[in-house]
Amino acid sequence: MDDDGWGRLRPNFADLLPSVSDDDGQEPMDDMPMDREDPQHLHVQRVIPLKDYPIAGFDGAPLAELNQKYVSDGLLKQDQVQKLKKFYTTWPNGDNSNTKHTCIFTCPVTGEHFAAGNWDNEKGVTIVDGVCWYNLKKVAMNAAAARALDCFSLRRCHGTEKAPFQRCLDSPYLSSPAGNAPKLPELSSGVVLPTPFSQGNEGVHAASPPKQALNDWYISFTKKLDIVGIVVEEPANESGPRNECYSCWSNNLYSPNTLFTAIFTCHLTGERFKSGKVFGEEDAYKEDYWYYDRRESVLIPRGGKTNGEDDACESDGVDACLGLQRINFVWYKTKKEATAAAAGHAVDCLRHRDSPHDAIPGNRYCKESPYTFDNAPEIWKLVSESVQRVGGVVWVSLPHDYRLTTRFGVPDLHSLLVENHDEDYYWRDRYRERRRTDENDL
Repeated sequence: MDDDGWGRLRPNFADLLPSVSDDDGQEPMDDMPMDREDPQHLHVQRVIPLKDYPIAGFDGAPLAELNQKYVSDGLLKQDQVQKLKKFYTTWPNGDNSNTKHTCIFTCPVTGEHFAAGNWDNEKGVTIVDGVCWYNLKKVAMNAAAARALDCFSLRRCHGTEKAPFQRCLDSPYLSSPAGNAPKLPELSSGVVLPTPFSQGNEGVHAASPPKQALNDWYISFTKKLDIVGIVVEEPANESGPRNECYSCWSNNLYSPNTLFTAIFTCHLTGERFKSGKVFGEEDAYKEDYWYYDRRESVLIPRGGKTNGEDDACESDGVDACLGLQRINFVWYKTKKEATAAAAGHAVDCLRHRDSPHDAIPGNRYCKESPYTFDNAPEIWKLVSESVQRVGGVVWVSLPHDYRLTTRFGVPDLHSLLVENHDEDYYWRDRYRERRRTDENDL
């Protein structure tokens, strides 16, 4: 070592540098065996595992955390969160000498039920036949909220590298049918589980234009899918339909007789909805029919000059028209009105599938009765699934492989959320509302 001028020895750092010579008598470094016990070769890389965590400030308070989740995720409005307490159903064990309570939380968005879990806390729990009983109602409610939060965390993390966060000792589960949800405890006599919030019961229909309402519906539905663990490619707040989802065409008449109608094509399933008759706009539209040629899969105007398509005859009989079938369309003076009417008809049907109560005319945009996917008018099923263009206007289409319904093997979007279509009350309510709607339409 050399003197650094201050009476101290200065180390020669050159001696510490690796040799660059190929003839130093040593094997190349890449070929040298590494002695992993040698501290010089021991490299420790600290890896922080990805993990889902409770909302900041709510650790150990599942009830408050679940309320906050519904607000922060935009799943409920503030006034709805204030009513969230009614979605916790509690009942006692019936033992007056040692009363304990259990609870079921019903998701106010999807209607899924979560029984109280074995909450990891110091309050104590008694488990009888798989049912968790607690000394206090509030603790039982927290245990149900904890179970729901655990399941939501698992569904968020499922298929990713992130580990879910658990508040309960029992394992969370995916949504049905992907997961094995445990059987709910038998309800005590007189105990009834609540039904989820319905947009149709909130009185918000008239507040938004049809296209905005349709956009809001898709955002809300995407958030519901996120709750059950189904993730779409776009963020929920950007999951609404684009302008490209609307196809609009004219009646092929010259001004001032030119009118327009439109269809909306669902960007998640490819299902199509045509313009409806908007309530209160009776002077703005006109009903008129075209013909559907089943052999050629084309729509034909019932008269006038067409764009390359043959004129259809004016006879009132379908047989006289060489087997052509009539299909009614609703025509508006502007494209804007026509596309808004298609959005209104679409949101009516989609809300009806959320809840049969949306079949009530006061909760709808259009006069036509809303329908389920299986209930769509037969002639419209034929047209919407086969026609590709009208008068030079190409109908937007979504290939089967790109449809969310194809990905999960279900017929329509709502099949992703309804846990069990065999439940009697579900179909009984739908049948009752459908009959009442048909009577009102008549």
